[in-house]
Amino acid sequence: MHFDVPFNKNDIIRADMTPVTPHILADAAFEGIRAIYTFQKVSLKPLLQGLLNQNPREQAVVGFHYRIAAYLTSVYKLNGPIHFQTIAASARSLFELGLDMALFSKDSTDESLNRLYAFTRVERYRAAGKLVRFYSTKPLSPDMDLSIQRSLCADPKEKLQVEALVLKYWGHNRKGDVLWPTHWSSFQEARGRARHVGGTWEEWYVCNYYMLSWHIHPGITGTAGLPMEAFDYFTMEAFQLITDVVVESYRILGRELHLSDAMPRWADSLAFLGRVIGMTLVDKRLQRLGEPPRFRYLEEHEKDVA
Repeated sequence: MHFDVPFNKNDIIRADMTPVTPHILADAAFEGIRAIYTFQKVSLKPLLQGLLNQNPREQAVVGFHYRIAAYLTSVYKLNGPIHFQTIAASARSLFELGLDMALFSKDSTDESLNRLYAFTRVERYRAAGKLVRFYSTKPLSPDMDLSIQRSLCADPKEKLQVEALVLKYWGHNRKGDVLWPTHWSSFQEARGRARHVGGTWEEWYVCNYYMLSWHIHPGITGTAGLPMEAFDYFTMEAFQLITDVVVESYRILGRELHLSDAMPRWADSLAFLGRVIGMTLVDKRLQRLGEPPRFRYLEEHEKDVA
């Protein structure tokens, strides 16, 4: 990417005076998705593939990143208001993954790392138990094999160790029962995690989380009585949130893995990615005045990256 800004102060003033449509807003926001996706594909992916001998903390951070990258690849394929529900689902998941990454990075001790792997073991054990109990009185289909799950649940040593992990990291609820966790951290609600991390995370939660949830959960809360242009606004807001969250996750990744040592313009790259939507919007508004496109930031080898 090259980081030229092709607009002067007068251009921005003229753009601000030009009417904008919901569709233009959605298109500009999608350019943010294109930028962060291309950066991941062309710059970050080769960089991470070259990192050898990662310690457990680094492996966990890279694991968060690859989940984010997978969602981002899906969102990149969804450029239209008809996809608003899938875009919303991806945006909420990306918010939660980015928040997990920020929460993990905030803890400089091994506590979060240990909790992360403890929760993985606990949750897999609990999921296996639900399957085994459900099929204890029901026939299995011929192509279904629960031998691994049954073996796990029948192992008294595993049961004791899993329960010990739960007690160690999550303890008891107010009734005195074992508190089986729904999240690896000590914060079981997303807003609590966002508040603990600080910065803009709680604001992102308050401004976006309920709307995104409306488009995931059953019912018509998020769509009843709304005009067609509202769906462009939905996609625009989701794309903007995704871009903000992913850029922040890149910043965390860079800090944890010291990526600025390998990429001299690391800080410039992230600052530019955060400005792509705004510059695209200026460009599109000037085009409405009959001016040619000016904002071109991708190198030739970065265009149309699949």
